[in-house]
Amino acid sequence: MLDIPPSTVYRWRRTLVAPSSLPLARGRIQELEAELLLCRRTIDALNDVMPPKGVTR
Repeated sequence: MLDIPPSTVYRWRRTLVAPSSLPLARGRIQELEAELLLCRRTIDALNDVMPPKGVTR
């Protein structure tokens, strides 16, 4: 057994993910997903105009 007091385990649990940080994390995830979508659309548009090197039409 590790002989870790239960109070320490509960404290670790509280500090790992504070409930107040979840909405901030979700918001950041949404921002990053929107940025990724924009990047993918930009790449698709550029591939239509100029195909990747080594590809012939």
